[in-house]
Amino acid sequence: MSTEMREYVVTQSQALIQAAYAMTVMEQRLLLACISQVDSRLPMPADDTYTLTVEQAKDLFYTNENAQNVYRDMARAVEKLYERDVKIQLPNNETLQTRFVSAVVWSPDKYQITLTFASKIRPYLSELRNNFVGYKLKNVVQLTSSYAIRLYEKLVGWAVQGQYYKEMEIAEFREMLAIGDKYKQIGELKKRVIELAVEQINANTDFTLDVSFKKCKREVRWIQLRFNQKVEAKAADLEAKQQRKARAIQNQAAKQNREIREQEQQAAAEMAAVSDGWAEVAEGTEYLNTATNTVFRKEADTLYCEATRTSIPTVFVARSLASGTFICLGLPDS
Repeated sequence: MSTEMREYVVTQSQALIQAAYAMTVMEQRLLLACISQVDSRLPMPADDTYTLTVEQAKDLFYTNENAQNVYRDMARAVEKLYERDVKIQLPNNETLQTRFVSAVVWSPDKYQITLTFASKIRPYLSELRNNFVGYKLKNVVQLTSSYAIRLYEKLVGWAVQGQYYKEMEIAEFREMLAIGDKYKQIGELKKRVIELAVEQINANTDFTLDVSFKKCKREVRWIQLRFNQKVEAKAADLEAKQQRKARAIQNQAAKQNREIREQEQQAAAEMAAVSDGWAEVAEGTEYLNTATNTVFRKEADTLYCEATRTSIPTVFVARSLASGTFICLGLPDS
């Protein structure tokens, strides 16, 4: 299960990716593991729930921890997660403030946690058609810095938009990662946040990141981020994209073939029905050929047109009547 779940894709809207919020590593892990279970293409029903079991958490995030300790960590984290909110920028200079989670079910006997996403957050996780970001869960499972996780998500979000370089003031960087009043000295910020995030992202994700700084009057004022997807990861993504495209073409061809078969089967069934009923049609029954606006009548087992002195042989009668071109007029008035 662990290998399979590592391949799950965490998909979020760009607005949520670029929003700023504070969270512990375990909260992020719980949240992202549940988001990875959401089908971002479909609507998310209000009663949909997402579960993370202790076994899944152990396989994803731990090495040697017993079930009780893992469940304890999950329970503590989800309790904090329940209280967390996020501010998302909306058009027209408006801001949405919402919770991530609206309900939690603790199941100590089953060793699992189940959560329900808040109604206002669902549009940023489901029915996504454009302006969204997706990455495999395996790229964040080994990150132990909450800032590394959030910075990695920012990099992926910018890369999707074709940006591989960002320069911003240190104050903006701090706000982006919701650092708050911590690590006020630049040396402490570099050591506790930036260097640790760069090391973990480069070692454990599909991106490489290089950071440099600019000074103004001996004071570090700006941070520069240069990043890109690793060559092997980019090649794997390209191959996966080509495979998805090939599957889409195959699926479309299969759909067309099914439709053709269904049409053929329907036509055959209609011809069989007409053929079975033809013997019961009274001699002299008339049919209007709407294509030529001429009248045919049943003579023996054929259709004969007096006006054009043409007839439709028996073997073609059923097909002609099933085509919809002929309208039965009934027996002529005596």
